[in-house]
Amino acid sequence: MGPGIAILLALLAWPALAQGSVQAPAGAVSARPPARPEQADRATMQFDWVREGGECRERCRSWIAASGRITETTVADFEAFVAGLDVRGATVALDSGGGLVDGGLALGRAFRRLGLATTVGRTMRLAPDASGERRATLSPRATCASMCVFALLGGVRRQVPDEARVLVHQIWPSKLREDAVSATYSAANLVRIQRELGQIARYTVEMGGDIELFELSVRIPPWETLRPLTREELRRMHVHNSDQIFGGAPVAAPLAPAAPAAPVAPAATATPARSAASAASAASSAAVQPRPAQRLALATDALDLPRGWTVTRQGGRAALIRRHPLTVEGQDIGSFEISFTCGDKPDSYQVSYGEKRMAAASDRLDGVRMMIRRDPISLKVESSEAASSSELVSSARGLVPGAVARALAADAGASLLVETVTAGRQRTGIRIGPAGLTEGFREIAAGCSK
Repeated sequence: MGPGIAILLALLAWPALAQGSVQAPAGAVSARPPARPEQADRATMQFDWVREGGECRERCRSWIAASGRITETTVADFEAFVAGLDVRGATVALDSGGGLVDGGLALGRAFRRLGLATTVGRTMRLAPDASGERRATLSPRATCASMCVFALLGGVRRQVPDEARVLVHQIWPSKLREDAVSATYSAANLVRIQRELGQIARYTVEMGGDIELFELSVRIPPWETLRPLTREELRRMHVHNSDQIFGGAPVAAPLAPAAPAAPVAPAATATPARSAASAASAASSAAVQPRPAQRLALATDALDLPRGWTVTRQGGRAALIRRHPLTVEGQDIGSFEISFTCGDKPDSYQVSYGEKRMAAASDRLDGVRMMIRRDPISLKVESSEAASSSELVSSARGLVPGAVARALAADAGASLLVETVTAGRQRTGIRIGPAGLTEGFREIAAGCSK
């Protein structure tokens, strides 16, 4: 199955796991972590009961800190943690880049069975006090991404601070997510994805969330940057349903089933959620139907893109090239090409960017930036002109220092992030996978002057 099917899959699937040393079960569906690397994203989720320190005095709060990746053992770890403790009505502070689908849903159901409240927050330990106790502060500057969002839904009361980030995207087969466009897919991949999509849709409604949360997440393919939810969206989709989750009386919550059964009555939500069956049907329909917009003939070019990075000749010099779909929330708006060649200056490489996109002539390309590992490379836009009334053709160019290129060539798992912005403030963020990248870079580097 070729890259065209990979793009079709992008319209059918959605969120779950972060990278790390713990491997998912074979065939498990997972999702990538947020753009910024965090220790919490790399380590398996840990639970700890903490008390607030500082100047809070008699108003000091207590909460369960939950930080790290959601894995296949997370629910068992949580149940072992709460065994023998009276935690009903307590608050869980989540800081996580995501995890396995099954683990995330099971963790959310465990929260609901205990009537817990949930929030997004980073627990920061303080130095031991005079008694030797290490208390903590709770920072709202935390991330809850991918399957963490659905674990968050398990709270009877749910609060997302203004400073917190809640990010969503599609689930994807874990071994194929690093370069989804160049990967090969099987019927087993599709079967598992569809089954887990149904589980996520039903769970969302059971927990009192709106199915719009599911539909919105389905739009974000694995090569796009994760989609942050706005304050208005968090409230509208019932991800945030309470402004106070500390100090309230415990809420009697129906026991959520260990496996999907009859929907649980939503707690503390303002609007009744739609039925799981109709919601899943609506979400599936929304996922495969393009939103109102014209489609360019050039959009079909994305179905014939080369698989991975390839080395060819440009102007008599070796060039490392990759073409990729250009999408916004999964909607195909064109395609672009990145090429690396030896630079005119010693120990440097020239990077060229060219794109075709569906856009009005007035909405010219205004800026292009690449992130190579953690190094930002700004490209100068050289031209952005209308090829027709609805198509823009643009190009940009820049230099990559030799040190950055060598680090890229040495990292077999490296990928690039390409960000663009137009005069009309339309933004794209596309992560290009590593298939053929390090080998290709080494090949062109061998012919460059040192």
